[in-house]
Amino acid sequence: MCMQLAGLVLVGVGCWAFSEKNRLTDVVDVNSLQSKYSDVFDVIFDLTIIIIILGVVIFVLSFVGCVGALRENICFLKCVRTSSGVTRGRRG
Repeated sequence: MCMQLAGLVLVGVGCWAFSEKNRLTDVVDVNSLQSKYSDVFDVIFDLTIIIIILGVVIFVLSFVGCVGALRENICFLKCVRTSSGVTRGRRG
């Protein structure tokens, strides 16, 4: 439950930071979207988008683990074990 809240907090903070960043640059630049994201690397290396994606991944993995433990679903638990092993650099 704690990791689910942490994931939702990361999503919220990332969305807030993304909206504030765009609000501040919209005042200065009229053609904001075309000038901000001219290349795919601008989107990939945008810190706010990385925080949002990280929060979604944490929330989904913790939710799947919680439901797997609650329902004793072996498939969900193996999925969480494998994904946590992959993120730690080990095979599941």
